[in-house]
Amino acid sequence: MKESPSPLARLAAADRLIEGTRVLKPRVHVALCVGVAVAVWFLPDSAVRPVTVIETLILPVTGVVVARILGRDAWLYSEIGSENADGAEGAGRPSVTAYTRGLVLGYAAGGALALAGALLVPESWLRYLVGAAALWALWSGWRKEQEVREARRLRERSGQEPWYAEYRTLIEERRRQLS
Repeated sequence: MKESPSPLARLAAADRLIEGTRVLKPRVHVALCVGVAVAVWFLPDSAVRPVTVIETLILPVTGVVVARILGRDAWLYSEIGSENADGAEGAGRPSVTAYTRGLVLGYAAGGALALAGALLVPESWLRYLVGAAALWALWSGWRKEQEVREARRLRERSGQEPWYAEYRTLIEERRRQLS
């Protein structure tokens, strides 16, 4: 049976989610996907593929550009409240560089797959696939908004807990280590 995460771990995950959505805004991605999905139906056939290629590259390129910020956030809130965070700060924990490299590789690989799909799919399918991607983005964006809303509620409730001051101290200490 899987143990539920500690309150510290849940709060750290909530803070990581909130910080991540400040950098990569889901609403912007959803608006872009829906806008392109509508626009491709009004564009001439010769413009559909270039617009689709540009759209598929925006999120991965943005992710690679902000990977350093996201990597710092991932490191900042990692392993809080777990058995690995036994007071030996940094022991057995990946570095900020490792988190950043992982994010860069993930966004680059995802972008390469999306680009390959946009270039290899027959043009007659592109309009429908871009529409399907927009529907997926809407669902994913709605789900992310719900998760962020719940994370903010958790952060609010946690402010009254006796361990919250210790948590804030740990986060501030880690921030000092990053500077």
